[in-house]
Amino acid sequence: MFDSEAQARLFLTAAGVASEELDHMTIMESCGICRRCGSQLFKSLLPGCTFQCFTCDEDFYHFEQEAVVADVKNMTPIELASASTYVRSGWKNIYTQELCRRAGLLERYLNADDTEVPTIVRRAAKSFGIKLI
Repeated sequence: MFDSEAQARLFLTAAGVASEELDHMTIMESCGICRRCGSQLFKSLLPGCTFQCFTCDEDFYHFEQEAVVADVKNMTPIELASASTYVRSGWKNIYTQELCRRAGLLERYLNADDTEVPTIVRRAAKSFGIKLI
């Protein structure tokens, strides 16, 4: 995941992708978090579907994801921390993922094993002055 389209293009160019190939690529911006698996959602390219999750390898209708997308994007860090504690079924869920994304720890969170995740989530919360118990 990249913070911007420009950052993605720079990375791809540095990795040796030819400019002709780059012109044919579609760089998509995340538009939420998947309700099913907690990964990033993207706009679907299929007619009639609104969202696409590459992790689930599935496209979703608007009503299947919209509540979570709107809720999570509009929540404050303290609300995310509270929700992650209330909903917790393990440390990886849509609320902890969004909290880590906002704290700049998303890549570490996504690549962490189950023993490392609590520390990363606590660090993300701490960056907003929140102490998770």
